[in-house]
Amino acid sequence: MKVHLIKWRSVDELVVKHARSKVSFEGFKESIKRSDWSSINDVQQTFGSADVISNKRLVFNIEEIIIV
Repeated sequence: MKVHLIKWRSVDELVVKHARSKVSFEGFKESIKRSDWSSINDVQQTFGSADVISNKRLVFNIEEIIIV
């Protein structure tokens, strides 16, 4: 299961506001690109702040992931 981030622009804007978080954000992006999870539960094990909003859709609380 690949994850496709829909609102890159929103995340990029957040990183501009919180420049110290750039390294964390880059790590997040790489994890998204490299990973091939088997289930939504696998994604949630990697990113505990990911919430299920429908059958195969997740919302990531990016601020919890990238703001240091």
